[in-house]
Amino acid sequence: MIMTGIFAEQTVEVVKSAIETADGALDLYNKYLDQVIPWKTFDETIKELSRFKQEYSQEASVLVGDIKVLLMD
Repeated sequence: MIMTGIFAEQTVEVVKSAIETADGALDLYNKYLDQVIPWKTFDETIKELSRFKQEYSQEASVLVGDIKVLLMD
């Protein structure tokens, strides 16, 4: 019974450590993405595409929608 408790405690510690490591890795990944992807430019592009969608014909709206889909993928 005591051995089971020790193994359980070790398992909990390993899981906690893995979660903390994954959390740190996710933070680093998000910081990297913020540097690589110019979010402000991306948002401005989406706003511009939305403006075009409102100002131009239905055919242009379909084209802008397709471009948005491609940008979001």
